[in-house]
Amino acid sequence: MQNLLVVVWIETNEEGMKFWNVGQVLSEIEYQDISNIRLAQSEQDDFLQWHGTKNGEFSVRSAYHFEMQRSKSFVGSSHGDVNAQIWKKIWEAKVPPKVKSVL
Repeated sequence: MQNLLVVVWIETNEEGMKFWNVGQVLSEIEYQDISNIRLAQSEQDDFLQWHGTKNGEFSVRSAYHFEMQRSKSFVGSSHGDVNAQIWKKIWEAKVPPKVKSVL
């Protein structure tokens, strides 16, 4: 494949509907997979959207809150933080201090 821009593989029919024009260069399986991707019929430009905020705009604050929420999902419901329990067991292990420092 020479040109890898998606826009090259999108055509418009007589009714103005967009469709994929990739059948002549791809295998049947690839063609079916790509043909199943729905194309937007409007002429909107693509944009990046951050799912960590309601308005879709990224901020360091929103990333911090997003990570805090994500990390809470790893906390055991009745046993506390799983990682804290693991580290506690490591530091309580009866091994020479020089072994603990390698951990």
